Amino acid sequence: MTPVLDLAVDLEKVAHGELSADTVIERHRAKAADSRVEAVLSNLSHFASDADIRARDPKYREMQLAELSKLVTLLRKDMPVESIARITFVHVS
Repeated sequence: MTPVLDLAVDLEKVAHGELSADTVIERHRAKAADSRVEAVLSNLSHFASDADIRARDPKYREMQLAELSKLVTLLRKDMPVESIARITFVHVS
């Protein structure tokens, strides 16, 4: 599997609560030679730091999980880095 598809699989695990975003960042940091992986990891750190907000704000949690789902779809479709980098987890892309 390619680094991009490996990342998509791990992000699905994050969405299902099976893996933490911090673990994904650590796991894929060495594979960041692909610009799409680099873009995801830099934005995923924001998702990781917002765990406390997601826990207390259902609307924010829904927004971030929807963005995570979009990101997985973009990665699976092998979309360019410009599309992938739009997912910042700060707002709806």
